[in-house]
Amino acid sequence: LLEAARALKVHTLATEQYPRGLGATVPAVRAMFDTFDVAVFEKTAFSAASVEGVRAALSLVSARTVIVTGMETHVCVFQTVRDLLHQGFAVHVPFYAVASRDPECRQSALALLAGAGAKITTSETVVFDMLRDAKHPEVRAISARVKALPIEPR
Repeated sequence: LLEAARALKVHTLATEQYPRGLGATVPAVRAMFDTFDVAVFEKTAFSAASVEGVRAALSLVSARTVIVTGMETHVCVFQTVRDLLHQGFAVHVPFYAVASRDPECRQSALALLAGAGAKITTSETVVFDMLRDAKHPEVRAISARVKALPIEPR
């Protein structure tokens, strides 16, 4: 998703939950943020939607739709999506791009989010929706990358 966002010039933000206490984002992911020029915001609130810098960044690009990924699905992702929905955003959650330590917590949160109005979807659906057309100049590269990924679990 991050590679597709970069190729398609989709505005991308990231948050870190209390990195001084819980530790920073793992180096491999942080390196991608740095390489892809992703704005990273530290937070202590569970909802990223309550972070002033995140709200300002979404406003700056006049975002109407937000794709949310991350962990823990039943805490930070849940509260972020819920708050974004309340703020009037359309929210998509690729189910394979969210995690919880306990799979049942993840499933419960996804069901709650779907009931609240979030669109629970797949990474592939999100990527091809961003592409829109098979004639897009990035379709071959992105399609090849998608095909190389493992099939998303059920």
